[in-house]
Amino acid sequence: LLSLLLSCRGGGGVFVGIPPYLGFTESFFKGGVKVLVSSPHLHEVEPGKIMELKGGVYIAVGSGIEFEVLNLGKIGDVAEVIDSSRGVKVEGGDPHIWFSLKNIPVIVENIYEGLSSLYPGLIEPSGKEEYLRRVRELDRYFEEAFRGFEGREVFVYHPAFGYFLRDYGLLQVAIEEKGREPTPSRLKEIIERAKASHTRVIFATPFSNLKLCELVAKEIGGEVVVIDPLSEDILSEIEKFGREVLKCLRSS
Repeated sequence: LLSLLLSCRGGGGVFVGIPPYLGFTESFFKGGVKVLVSSPHLHEVEPGKIMELKGGVYIAVGSGIEFEVLNLGKIGDVAEVIDSSRGVKVEGGDPHIWFSLKNIPVIVENIYEGLSSLYPGLIEPSGKEEYLRRVRELDRYFEEAFRGFEGREVFVYHPAFGYFLRDYGLLQVAIEEKGREPTPSRLKEIIERAKASHTRVIFATPFSNLKLCELVAKEIGGEVVVIDPLSEDILSEIEKFGREVLKCLRSS
């Protein structure tokens, strides 16, 4: 039955752009989902990978992420595209819209609506409701926990966490400049700013220059905490990030 339902669309199956969207989709879709790329900063997607989409469905991040800007036209030529970003405001050109407990419900509902119309027999509404219950529960917790910390700065290497911090009135300060390592003068400025704010944590991703992060952490007498914004289990990473930020703010 599963293969019959999928073949009705032409055989390409369902693809998401990046790993976090796997968790969003698999919370309610029981038809099997594939991830198109492991890193959103790829400039080109292999032609063979795009052809795997033929006759299928692609769930687009839709936030101006690099590989989609360059490849979405080609993808749209061979697959039906669901724009999961509808109703989400992209701010300052920051494509990391999925790292936000306030954006996730909108994204999940867009995916649910799109797939429900295409594969009604493979949808489990209770799965979506349980997933969103967990999202809203975490959001309420952090709304209360961050009260009183509005305006505080959080220091990161790669600016992947801005939407989460914005949601609770916090400010992201990134070491990286437009995808490039900082100049010596910029690095000095960041270290002085971190010292002035009494922060003791630099947040990095698994793809960051961890040696440089360790250098900054040493200068401020702190530590590096690694958070993966591309994890399939993105809610666990968001919760970890939020709790580590809270710990950092409470101790500074």
